[in-house]
Amino acid sequence: MAFAGGVTLKDTMGWSRRTVRNAVVLGLVTSSLCYSLAAWAVPVFHHRDLVARGVETEDTRQFGPRTPAGILRNLRFVEAYPPAEHSLRADTPELYPPNVLRWQLHLPLAVAAFGLANVFLGVISAELTVDLRRGRRRNALLAIGIAGAAAFLWLQLVTAPIEPFLGSGEFRSGILAAWLPLSVPIAECLVLMYFVRSRRFG
Repeated sequence: MAFAGGVTLKDTMGWSRRTVRNAVVLGLVTSSLCYSLAAWAVPVFHHRDLVARGVETEDTRQFGPRTPAGILRNLRFVEAYPPAEHSLRADTPELYPPNVLRWQLHLPLAVAAFGLANVFLGVISAELTVDLRRGRRRNALLAIGIAGAAAFLWLQLVTAPIEPFLGSGEFRSGILAAWLPLSVPIAECLVLMYFVRSRRFG
C-alpha cells in the first residue's frame, strides 16, 4: 500500500521537492497508522478477548496487553528479577528472555519505518520506470515492490531471536534483529536513486 501510494504520488505530482514533502507526509501517516494498529489496537483487542474467555492469567494481568507499555513493564520485571530459566510460554511472560522482549518492543517501530521507506521507494521507482511502456512499467514496479517486501520479510524471519533461543538457548540482540531488515528498503532506495540520478544527469 505504501509503495503504491508513492508511485501514485509521483505520477500525479511529478518529480519535485513538493513531491518529496508530500511523500514524507504520506509516509508518516501510513507508518503511524501501521504502528497504531500493530502495537496498540491488535494487542488491546486480543487481551480483551482473553479476559472475556477467562484465559488471562495472573502474570498477564500484571503486565497487561502486549502493547509497548505492557512489554516494557514485562522487560523491567524480567531485568529486575531474572528467572532461573527463561521460557517463551504465553502463560508465563515473567520468564521471557529480555532480548525477545526488546525485539517485540522495537519490531512494530521497524515495520512502521518500513512503511515510510516504501513510500520513498515507490516515488523513486516510479521516476526510474517513467519511460517504459505501460505493461513493462507495471511489471517492473510490481517486481521492485514485491521483491523488496519479500526480502524484508525473509530477513525478519532469519534475524528473529526466537528460533536461536528455542534451538540452542542463544540470546541474539533483539534490537538489531528488529532493525536490520530495514536495510533492505534503504539499500533499494539508494541504489535506485543512483540510477535515477545517472539517467537524469548522465
